[in-house]
Amino acid sequence: MSAGALMARGRLPAAAPRLISREAELRDIRQLLLEDDVRLVTLARAEELYISLVATDALDHRLWEALARLHGARNDLLGLEATFRRLRRALVELGESDDPDRVPIPPTLKRVFDEVRASLMAGRD
Repeated sequence: MSAGALMARGRLPAAAPRLISREAELRDIRQLLLEDDVRLVTLARAEELYISLVATDALDHRLWEALARLHGARNDLLGLEATFRRLRRALVELGESDDPDRVPIPPTLKRVFDEVRASLMAGRD
């Protein structure tokens, strides 16, 4: 039975529709927050998985790309920069260079990191 019908029968005070709609609004907000929490936890777990995967197979560019895009989905510029440094160190360990600041980044990977970085920076304006 609707709040209006209950109010017409004298079972609810006049303020009840506002209270009911406020309760419904709060319930919806709690549900959205719960869904966001689940999404964030899922993304955090995915990040942990990708970090462990790139540590075991640093040559798989798809893993690095996925990890960069994951940082974009999390709106995590600091994480993206940390992953970029991690990539540079991994390439040094593979013998691509002696200096992490000068190690050549494969063009496809550089483009993905640049795109995600630009997207995150645009969101900060």
